[in-house]
Amino acid sequence: MITNETRSKILAQDVLICDKLWSSMRGLMFRKELQKNQGLLIDLHKDTNAGIHMFFVNFPIDVIWLNSEKLVVATAEDVKPFTLKNPKKFARYIIELPHGVLKAKPVSFGDRFTFGLD
Repeated sequence: MITNETRSKILAQDVLICDKLWSSMRGLMFRKELQKNQGLLIDLHKDTNAGIHMFFVNFPIDVIWLNSEKLVVATAEDVKPFTLKNPKKFARYIIELPHGVLKAKPVSFGDRFTFGLD
C-alpha cells in the first residue's frame, strides 16, 4: 500500500516493488496498463538523479519522486508514452501510478509517504 500520510490518502493498494537494477530499469515496459488501485514503487537505494523513461510503455502515468525521508520532491502528471522525465531534485523512490491519480488525490512538495518497505 502507498499512502500519503500528510493528507491521509491511499494512492495505491496493490504495489509492485522494483528494488533490483533490472526490475527498476524495466518498470512498466511491455505492460498493458496499470489498474485503478495499482502502483509501481522503484527503490533506488540512495538519493540520486532519478529520471524515468517511458520507452515501450504504451499508456500515460502519473509519477511522484520521494527523497530518502519519503518526502515529495517532484511530481509529474500525464507522462506520455515514449518520453523522458527528469526532475531537478535528487530522489530515492519513484512512484508510478495510473493516469489521473494525482488529479483525484493531489500531493504537494514535502508531503510524507509510507509504503510496504517500512
